[in-house]
Amino acid sequence: MMIYKPERLIYTLEHGAYAIDVWKQDESWMATATQVDAASSYASFSIDDDREKAIRFAIDGVKEYNDKHN
Repeated sequence: MMIYKPERLIYTLEHGAYAIDVWKQDESWMATATQVDAASSYASFSIDDDREKAIRFAIDGVKEYNDKHN
């Protein structure tokens, strides 16, 4: 079993505020995102070799889902 301690970030963007957990696993960055200023929100997970891309992909996944379902 592997245990990671993610870094918690809050991104405030023009379309909402997002809680991001990001951590490095081997050579890849893992990120989860949830929109914290929405009544209900989807959680998105992404993996990329680039930290910022992993974060952005996670946020984009939440935004796309929430735009369709809220």
